[in-house]
Amino acid sequence: MTKYCFVEWSDANDSYMTNSEGTTATKATAESHEVLYSKGAAYTCGHSIVFKVVETGSIHEDDGIGLCISNEIQNTLKIPGSLFLSSAGAVYVNGEKMKTRLPAISANSVIMFETEQIEHKKIRATIESGEKSVTFDWKLERELIENQFTDRSVGFGMTVHDSKTTNLYFAMCVLCENWKVSIE
Repeated sequence: MTKYCFVEWSDANDSYMTNSEGTTATKATAESHEVLYSKGAAYTCGHSIVFKVVETGSIHEDDGIGLCISNEIQNTLKIPGSLFLSSAGAVYVNGEKMKTRLPAISANSVIMFETEQIEHKKIRATIESGEKSVTFDWKLERELIENQFTDRSVGFGMTVHDSKTTNLYFAMCVLCENWKVSIE
């Protein structure tokens, strides 16, 4: 029997609790505003990932969900190498606020990120929230994407080195307790 490896939240950040499968993360303490990352750079470009916001706490300007190249300890996702949807619906690419807004994140919000590698240092990204979506090209800095390429299985015991596929971390950053986000 082959076990399929699902994406999951890291259990290494004491400010968050995860369920036993690692698919749901809950902010446990308001003492810090650290980012919670996935367990490894598990999201591969060319796929979609869906988050369901089960519960929210108080809203803070830096709260939200995103994708990023690195899992370095941060207290925001408004940084180079990240794609971030804030709880207010603002979209940030590499730390810069875009003009387009999506609906604010609330309890029962469903947020989808979908990406496609279009060049070595460029990803076409779509974020969908509520009934709205935005698509744009996300340019990555060279030094941020080193060692982010992956081998992928093509079946029959064969593996292909895919130099055009970037692996990313998914992440959430919330200040207040009681936020609960699951990966669908």
